[in-house]
Amino acid sequence: KLEIFRDITEKIRIQNELKESEEKYRLMIEESNDLIWIQDPSGAVSFMNRRCEEISGDAFEEVKGKSIAPFIVEEDLQTVRQAFEKVISGEKVSYEARVLKKDGGILFLSINAAPVRKDGKVAGKVSFGRDITNERLGTAELKERVSDLERFLKATVYRELRMKELSDEIEKLKGKIDGPSTGRL
Repeated sequence: KLEIFRDITEKIRIQNELKESEEKYRLMIEESNDLIWIQDPSGAVSFMNRRCEEISGDAFEEVKGKSIAPFIVEEDLQTVRQAFEKVISGEKVSYEARVLKKDGGILFLSINAAPVRKDGKVAGKVSFGRDITNERLGTAELKERVSDLERFLKATVYRELRMKELSDEIEKLKGKIDGPSTGRL
């Protein structure tokens, strides 16, 4: 009887530890600032965390079982497809892609993806996306400002050179008007 009691106590302890561990990881996933989603081998969404819902504007129930292709900016679709194929073949990948938000906005994501394995076989893809929209837009704005400054600098340098040329011409004209000095008073 004592052995049965120990076995039951041990099973309860293991179940409680497992429950605590599952809760800890669930909280980490749900409260992450990153977008986290899982796709099955066909590409259908089987999970997405709360951050995905908040940023995209789409509820999980709206996208569950669907492809993410309609949410990707057309020019980035090939990159996303190639990354998916690599992950499904067992590789980890990192890439960037633009996502169409429900409100019509565009979200720039830096994505790390890895295979999800079950019984040693790839059973899907887990992706972690970090919102880099502000950085990308800031970089574009910075490039525009640098371009503006370069144009201003070229115009300023041109103006300075032209002013020097005009100053030299004025000096030459003064020399012609004043004539050679005769040395008389």
